[in-house]
Amino acid sequence: MVDYLQKTRRVSPEMMMKAEQFISLGYQRILTFERPGGGFDWWGNGEPLIWLTAYGVQQLTATSKVRDIDRGVIDRAYGFLIRNQDAEGAWNAVGSTHGETIAGVSNPRLALTAYVTWSLAEAGYQTAEVGKAMAYLKKHRTETKGNTYLLSLLANAFAFAAPKDSVTKDVFAELDSLKQTEGESVWWSCNGQTATCAYGNSANIETTAMTVYAMLKNGGYLATTVNRALNYIVKQKSSSGTWGSTQATILALKTLVAGDVMNTQGGKADVEIWCNGAHITTWKINDDNRDVMQMLDLGAQTKTGDNNVRLVVQGKANVMYQVVGRYYESWRREPVSAKQPIEIAVSYDRQKLVKNDHITATATMRYNGDKATFMVILDLGIPPGFSVDAGDFAELVGDKKIAKYSLTSRQITLYLGEVKPGQVFTCNYHLKAKYPLRAKSPKTIAYEYYAPDRLAEANPVELVVEEK
Repeated sequence: MVDYLQKTRRVSPEMMMKAEQFISLGYQRILTFERPGGGFDWWGNGEPLIWLTAYGVQQLTATSKVRDIDRGVIDRAYGFLIRNQDAEGAWNAVGSTHGETIAGVSNPRLALTAYVTWSLAEAGYQTAEVGKAMAYLKKHRTETKGNTYLLSLLANAFAFAAPKDSVTKDVFAELDSLKQTEGESVWWSCNGQTATCAYGNSANIETTAMTVYAMLKNGGYLATTVNRALNYIVKQKSSSGTWGSTQATILALKTLVAGDVMNTQGGKADVEIWCNGAHITTWKINDDNRDVMQMLDLGAQTKTGDNNVRLVVQGKANVMYQVVGRYYESWRREPVSAKQPIEIAVSYDRQKLVKNDHITATATMRYNGDKATFMVILDLGIPPGFSVDAGDFAELVGDKKIAKYSLTSRQITLYLGEVKPGQVFTCNYHLKAKYPLRAKSPKTIAYEYYAPDRLAEANPVELVVEEK
């Protein structure tokens, strides 16, 4: 974000100060995960991990571009990685990411070696050891077998360590041949799981972002391909401002900044906003406000059915925009013909009670995936006018039935940890009726953290609370 703000050159001191504060806090937090000898682990108290240390090198390298840091931290991480390099120049201690081994990635040794090589080369290490790693990658380059995720890792390693090599051109040529096109968008579909346990749409975003990032670094590729791929990444952003999983969001932002997509530098512009044929307003973009996100609520101008929103831009400023629609409709359970990856249901021991009564809710989740997933999350909606006994969830943690939980006035979030195919999770929790009312239970969903598009929603239940 600070890199983006600096590139725009026009940013308020308050915004820059806040961004720099976050960077400083993040940098200090990273340091707490360094272990003796220079590697990093997930908790700051275990054995350092190869993948995580290489990831730490990337984060520290990015931080060093916008803030003074202790270069010795990166050098120590480099030393740890080199000490764990094997005789062939590869990294073979696959280890874990997010608690799950990355052996689930196709050809994990090649993937890990490419990732570490990319991290070290981008950090500026052009050493004999990095050269040895590159020799390994060249020797095993044909083992990618059309795997776009492996190719995207190799592309970054080669783009930073050997941009002029003939093998580099070969990797990029294969990637270009594997791109998928639809309209004005280009993307690369992941062939399975990523090193951060993502698959599905999140994995596609990671793969596409890494491919484009490498292309931007290496240069020499059709602007139409890169621009269409950037267009795909922008379109995948959710209404909440993220790209699903954490790593997909990080890589998407990293690539958009590298491609200057978020840079609104480039002149003045007038943006006319039209809705259903009526001119609503005109925004003026100039040096005084180009770093400000402008929002407009078109609720009063919308209607039932199709709505037409049109933006007319006059000027040369490069402007990003997003149209988000929110609406309410009564629950309508559509029939599901095929078995879904996740199923979730919530029931109550009774649906009619009086004020200050207690009821027991039962949440049941079934995981139907064909392989284990490290993290399934349950968001249990709390019915309006009810309070929850947090002790029920503390017991689940104590019994190691869940990894952890969080509780707000409207929602209980359960983190289940590793879930295996066919596994059924059931938990009971108690609620107290505080007010007389008639209401339906709010949304309850279950989803995979590393593939958030794989989710299920429970049927609502009507609850009636009467005065004594």
